[in-house]
Amino acid sequence: MTSAHETPARTPREFGVGHMPKSTESQPFRKPSRTPRLQMQAGDRTSGQWRPFTTNLVVELHDLIAALSQFYGPIERVVFDWSDHDIGQRAIGNLDDVAVDGPEPDQPANTMYLYSTTGLRIQLTVEPPISTR
Repeated sequence: MTSAHETPARTPREFGVGHMPKSTESQPFRKPSRTPRLQMQAGDRTSGQWRPFTTNLVVELHDLIAALSQFYGPIERVVFDWSDHDIGQRAIGNLDDVAVDGPEPDQPANTMYLYSTTGLRIQLTVEPPISTR
């Protein structure tokens, strides 16, 4: 039960997902169109920060996955608290064998989990884009 000011948790089906990848034949993705602004923490190769160029994370997700898969193997699942805009713009899914799900219980809103086929969980803090004005 949620209180009047809490947003109820959304299920993967509400994100238009709920499948698990069938194979990794569609990865690696093409080379990134632009290098993601990604910084992994020293000493902990599975934690870092990602600063997308825009607020449309889905558009930049293929580039992020392409960069990470070079080091961690194919990415099979991405878990994040997607905005309604991201959900509407979703450009990944069944065709590229990446499951895109809503947040796990107690997952911070600005944290993205990416799961590789090798069993690793990569945790990224998603920073807001820097304005160029």
